Amino acid sequence: MDVQTLSRRQSGVTLIESLIAMAVLSIGLLGIAAMFLSSLRDAGSGLWRTRAVAFSEDIVERMRANRTALATYSAGIGQSNGCAATNTMLPGTLPATCSPAQLAEQDVLDWQTRLSNNAVGLPNGTGSIDIGAGTPASVTITVRWTEGVAADGSPLIQQVVLGTQL
Repeated sequence: MDVQTLSRRQSGVTLIESLIAMAVLSIGLLGIAAMFLSSLRDAGSGLWRTRAVAFSEDIVERMRANRTALATYSAGIGQSNGCAATNTMLPGTLPATCSPAQLAEQDVLDWQTRLSNNAVGLPNGTGSIDIGAGTPASVTITVRWTEGVAADGSPLIQQVVLGTQL
């Protein structure tokens, strides 16, 4: 074969080469999209976990500021009784009409309300407070939320458990 005939045969790209290149490119783009979706899901999971830790620390600090009513926090029954904290209160002071137990009830109510608020809290967020006997008292805060749905249709429940002593 002469050079001129060989160069005519090799000019251009065949249709099969183009299809293979498109298939390889498509598979690569699908892989990138899958990694992107996975990173979004994991970032959301990290956000929920961070919020859960922040909510746990919040209620522990409220309990630390109101140690005389620890048993009321443990009951876990939040009630609105007009003892909502205001920004004008000095640290360590109560409104004149609140007892420590009433403030604890209001704290638990505020905490539970914010936990279950999907906009600022956690998806289907719930929390529990367990206080052990002894001095110092051992406190366990458990915060739970749902994070998607499993393959069998059941909710994926996540939790953060914070233990401390007061």
